[in-house]
Amino acid sequence: MSSSSPPRLSKGARVVLGLGLTVVSCVFALLAVEVGVRIARVGSDQFLRPDPVLGVRFIESKSGLSQSTCYSADVTIGAAGWRSPDVATPKPDDVYRILVLGDSFMAGLQVNDGETLARLLERRLGGAARGRRVEVVNFGVPSFGTDQQLIALREYGLALQPDLVVLAFYAQNDVAENDRMLRSNTNTDPKPYFELQAGQLVELPFRDNTPAAVQLVRRAVAPLRIYPLTRDALVAIPLTHRVLYGLGIVNVVPQQNRNPAPTSTDGTIWNWPDRWRRQIGVFELEPWADWGHAWSVTEALVAAVHREAVRGQAEFVIAGVASPIEVMPTQLLGQLIDKEEQIDVSGPGNRLEAIAHRQGVQLVSTVPGFRQRVAQRADVFERLFLSCDGHWTAAGHELAADLLEPVIRERVQRGPTHRVARLH
Repeated sequence: MSSSSPPRLSKGARVVLGLGLTVVSCVFALLAVEVGVRIARVGSDQFLRPDPVLGVRFIESKSGLSQSTCYSADVTIGAAGWRSPDVATPKPDDVYRILVLGDSFMAGLQVNDGETLARLLERRLGGAARGRRVEVVNFGVPSFGTDQQLIALREYGLALQPDLVVLAFYAQNDVAENDRMLRSNTNTDPKPYFELQAGQLVELPFRDNTPAAVQLVRRAVAPLRIYPLTRDALVAIPLTHRVLYGLGIVNVVPQQNRNPAPTSTDGTIWNWPDRWRRQIGVFELEPWADWGHAWSVTEALVAAVHREAVRGQAEFVIAGVASPIEVMPTQLLGQLIDKEEQIDVSGPGNRLEAIAHRQGVQLVSTVPGFRQRVAQRADVFERLFLSCDGHWTAAGHELAADLLEPVIRERVQRGPTHRVARLH
C-alpha cells in the first residue's frame, strides 16, 4: 500500500503563510501584554477622541483608569460625552442646573469621579435651591481654550437649560490656547479658532487635516492601554519625540533643550518644567506683541460666552482657576525661571479682573485662597498640586470647592430671577 506525500507549497505561498503567522503571533503577544497591563492596573485608558466640532472631546460612555506616575483615578464619562452624569432634557421644574465650562482642571482626570470640583459643588449645594435639586454638569475637557468652551456652550450646553453658567478660566495657558500663533509653539493638535476682524469676533473654518493613515492608526490603538504607555515613554526621550512629532503621531512640539527638574524643600521632584517654561510669557511684565493680540481675542471670547449664557436665560460667573505658577513658593519659582523680576505672577489675574469689570460680570478667583493656604505651610503646595503634571490633587479640588461654594450658593439661593443682564 503506497502513501502519497502532501503537495508542497510554492515559495510565494510559504512567504505569505510565514508573514501571516508572524502577524497573528504579534497580535496575540500584544493582547497578552494588554491583558497583563490591565490586570496589574498599569498605564492609562484613553478618554479623548477627535471631534469635527470641538477639535477633541471625551469618548461617550467611556470608563476606565486614568494614571500617571503620581496619581491613579477611576474615571467615568457619560453617554452625552462629558465627565458628568447624564441629565434630563427638558430640565425638570424641580432642578436648578449649573453648567461648568473649563479645561483639564475642571475635567479632573487626576482624581476619582466623586472628587472633582463639579461633583463636590453638587453635593455641597444639595439643599440650597429652595426645595429644588441642584445639578452641576461638568463641561471641562482637557486642552480646551475659551473658544472651544464657547462652542460647547452654544452647540450643547444651552440645550440643557442651565440656570447658571460658570466659566472656569485657567490663566496659565487659556490665553495662549485662544491664539493660533502662540498655541502652535507648543501643540499642533487641530482645534477651532476665532479671530478679531474689524473689532468683531469671527469663527474661522475648522477642519482636521491630520493624515488619514495617522487617524486610522489612532482609532485602531485607541482601546489599548499599552499605546499611551509606550507613546509617553518614547516622548520622554528627545530623539524619539522629534521622530514621532515629525511623523505626525504626536502633536506636542519638541523642546530644543531640556532643563533639570526643580526640587521642592521636601525633596519632591517636579517633572513639568519644560512645558511650563513655555507658558511663562503670559506672566511677563513686558510681553511681546502676540500676547496683546491673544488677550484681545480672549476678552472677546469671554464676552461671547457671556452673551450665549444670557441668550439661554442663565446667569454667568467667571471662576479664576489657581494655576501652579501663580501660587507656587518662591524657591520653586526661582528654579522654574531665570529672572523673577521680569514676571508678575498676579498679572494675568489682574487682566482677568479688568475683563470681568468691563463686561459687567462677577469674577470669583481661587488664586488668593490658594496663595494664602500655601503661605501658611511650606509643604502645602505639594499637597494641592501634582508633581508629575501640576494639576490639582483631590485636596486641591476640595480647596477650590471651599472657595467657590459661597458665591455659587448665593446665586442658587437667590434662584433664577435674573433674566436681564448687562452686556457690553
